[in-house]
Amino acid sequence: MRDIQQCSWIPVSLLHYAQHNSLIDELRLYVALKLSFSGKIRGKKSMFEPMKDLHGAKSRNTFNKRLEKLKQLNWIGYNNASGYYFIRSYERVGSDLGLRSSTCAEFNIRHLTNFRMFVFAAIVGKKIKSIEYARRKRKGEHRLVPKYWERTNPSLPLPFPNYTGLPVSAMMELTGKARSWCSDLKNLAEEAGLLQTKERLITVDVVPKNPYIKEWLRDEYPDCYGRFSTKIIKRGKHAGMVRILEQMPDEIIPLIRYRKRKR
Repeated sequence: MRDIQQCSWIPVSLLHYAQHNSLIDELRLYVALKLSFSGKIRGKKSMFEPMKDLHGAKSRNTFNKRLEKLKQLNWIGYNNASGYYFIRSYERVGSDLGLRSSTCAEFNIRHLTNFRMFVFAAIVGKKIKSIEYARRKRKGEHRLVPKYWERTNPSLPLPFPNYTGLPVSAMMELTGKARSWCSDLKNLAEEAGLLQTKERLITVDVVPKNPYIKEWLRDEYPDCYGRFSTKIIKRGKHAGMVRILEQMPDEIIPLIRYRKRKR
C-alpha cells in the first residue's frame, strides 16, 4: 500500500451513474482503492484492514460483497493465476459505460467520510455551473436553462431570476431520489462545506393593507399559495402598504471545483 493520495478528480458523469444505479457504496470503495494503491493489489488482505477507515464497510463480509460487485462491473479486474487485482482508470470505466461528459469534480480524501453528500453536491453543483454558463452566453432558450424559471407574472423583468438555484423537484430529477432525501442531502452537504445556499424572496406585488389579502392569494394562486408571505412596508412612498413575497428556490453556490478532463 503506497502513501495515500489526498486528492483526485472524479468524472461527474460517473458520480451521476452511481447515484442513479444505487452504487454509491461500491463507488466509495473504488475511489478509496484508487487513492490507496498505484493500480494493482495483491490479495484481499492488503485492502480490508489497512483501508478500514476509508472504504466504509463495517464487516469483512460487506467489504467482500462490494469488492465482488466492482469485479462484476469491471471497475476492477482480477487475475486468478497471480492473485492480483487491477484498478481500472476513470477513463476506462467511463468508456465502458458510454459516459461522455469530460467534467470532473475535485475530490479530497476527507470526503470519504461524507461520500453521499459529496456525490449529491457534485451533481447539483455541476448543473448549477451548466446553467450559469448558458446564461453567460445569453442563450435564454438553451436546453440547460431550466423551464421552471419561466414566470407568468409580466411585472418581472426577466424570464428567470438573476441568480442560480434549483428547486427540490429538479434535484429529484437529477438524482432520481425522493423529495425528503434531496432536502436532507442539501442541508447535510451545506453543513459539510460542499455547497452554500441563500434564501431568495421576490416581490410579487405591493397592495393596500387589507385583512383579506391571504384569502385573496389562496384563491388567486391555489397551486403556489404556500410559497407566499406578506410584509407591511414601514418606510418610503409605499409605507403602510403590504408587500407580497414569494419564496423562490434557494440560491445554490457550489463550493466544489470542477475542470475538464485532460484528453
